[in-house]
Amino acid sequence: MLAAAELHAASGQEVHRDGRLALTETPIRPEILQRLAYTLRGFQVLGRRPLAQLGTIKVKGPVWVEKLGGIASPAADPPAAPKSRTAARLRQPERAMRNAPIREPTTADLLKHVDSTLARDGRILTFIIQGRMCTIGVETFKQPETTGDGFAARHPSLRSGFAPVSSDAKLLRCLVNLTGAKHNQLIVDPFCGTGGILLEAILAGFRAEGSDIDTRMLDKARQNLRNTSVTVTQQDALNRTYDDFIASEFPFGQSTRVTMQPEELYLEFFRRLATSRYRRAALLLPDWARAHLIAKKAGLNVKVNETVYVHKSLSKQILVV
Repeated sequence: MLAAAELHAASGQEVHRDGRLALTETPIRPEILQRLAYTLRGFQVLGRRPLAQLGTIKVKGPVWVEKLGGIASPAADPPAAPKSRTAARLRQPERAMRNAPIREPTTADLLKHVDSTLARDGRILTFIIQGRMCTIGVETFKQPETTGDGFAARHPSLRSGFAPVSSDAKLLRCLVNLTGAKHNQLIVDPFCGTGGILLEAILAGFRAEGSDIDTRMLDKARQNLRNTSVTVTQQDALNRTYDDFIASEFPFGQSTRVTMQPEELYLEFFRRLATSRYRRAALLLPDWARAHLIAKKAGLNVKVNETVYVHKSLSKQILVV
């Protein structure tokens, strides 16, 4: 799942996925959580128990109890997860199971299991219910996007330099995080277009540089990046070597200028990567290209292969190589 892959790449920790949750062994730093695209919230996990065995949860200090649920009952209890101290709630919802749903406890029911003085101005004690299992945690992080700020304000249509081929900011931020780069490391975009990836890289705390063969796109990129220190240059992506992290959306469609057929371009670029000393590349391509097969043909090791729905006539493929 894309959200779990993003969390793993950004944090460097192994991630155990359990429905809507991604569990890690140790806490993830807030500055990493804040730059994720597809993680809603973070929790310090107090326990994971079957609903029938909740017992009493003792919490020091005032808390406010909430319930996250609505998932039908699975045929059997989910497999036991490794001992975990933190969790992140993922944006993609778990697919409802076909079995008859069991009755979920109300918030009032859950209050009976909490030994604490309750107050709205205290911490949020969250019961995350998935089938017959319940994860109890104290909220440590909440994505600003849930309040309407953030990525929506950087929608491609709102940029000074707009092109119809531009992807939304949230997807591009995810691409940046999938590189696995650390704070202030350099991320390169050799097909920078209007500069969306470069902008997300800068906002996430990385250094960035971009290039493109299309001067029209470069002019738009300079408009969008005018308040940053990022510079973009005209350069053919096939005529350079790569030593850093790469995040890029490959050109396609009638409004882009390319010197060869898309599949041929993708193969030549992958071959260029295979002979370079790049660190890690997160790439966005149209799914009809079946780019994972082209990457393997060029001798690259595909680490992540995910498909993202855009609209009824287009889905995009994310590759990490």
